[in-house]
Amino acid sequence: MELNLSNVTVEDEQQVTEAFHHYQSGLDFADALHLVSSQQASEFVTFDDKKFARRANALKLKPTCVVPS
Repeated sequence: MELNLSNVTVEDEQQVTEAFHHYQSGLDFADALHLVSSQQASEFVTFDDKKFARRANALKLKPTCVVPS
């Protein structure tokens, strides 16, 4: 994915591209980028965002999203 923004440096183009695809599937882009950046983890804990966790888990994205009770 080419950003064509001369004043923007992308740290990990593969992660940004994957996050963008998740964004196109209905996730918030920032949430998607955090999730993609956490792929080494076994779980991704979100304390407030049940909608994000449900959507990410419905899409079978990794790591699994957890909302503590």
